[in-house]
Amino acid sequence: MSHNRLTIALFTCVVGLLGLAVSGIAQVQFPLDGGRLVLPGPVVFQPGSDRLDARAGPALGHMSAWLKAHPEYTLVRIEAHVAPKVVKKAKKSKKKSGKKGQERPPQVAVDEVDPQVEALSRSRAMAVSRTLVARGIPCQRLIVVSFGARQPIVSRAPAEPFAKSERIDLVAVAKNGATLRPGAVDGGGAVVADACQ
Repeated sequence: MSHNRLTIALFTCVVGLLGLAVSGIAQVQFPLDGGRLVLPGPVVFQPGSDRLDARAGPALGHMSAWLKAHPEYTLVRIEAHVAPKVVKKAKKSKKKSGKKGQERPPQVAVDEVDPQVEALSRSRAMAVSRTLVARGIPCQRLIVVSFGARQPIVSRAPAEPFAKSERIDLVAVAKNGATLRPGAVDGGGAVVADACQ
């Protein structure tokens, strides 16, 4: 094979691979559910910390890719939620719920405004914001909000009823400068800080 043919063959392979890579990027789906970006998995932190775990990579990558692919969303809210601090567990109820054969979830008393829980929520929101800005997302597009433990998701798992409460949501707030929903852009949470600082 001559040098020119080898060069052309190599060039054709590279162009083909680039085409596959570009078409793969174009096929990435970014569904929104009620304005919330559906993530491929959770944003995971080290237990009791604002340090991102390596398992957070896919979710953070998805957030970053969506923000880059959709610059028309001019303002998005990073929402940090943490599990409430369980103050007292009630005795397990033997009563059945309305559904046949299912027990009621355990009843627990929680402290929704624990200062440590609030601080953890704020610092996790900022950790995600800093990561997105480091990945090239303009800080002006981000509003960083903490909900603390005020919006828990209660599961039926008696051992960890609030396991799903620990979450980060990315919510579309404005498109092309126009607010998408009535109400405050903070969604009812506490604005943590300016993402640009």
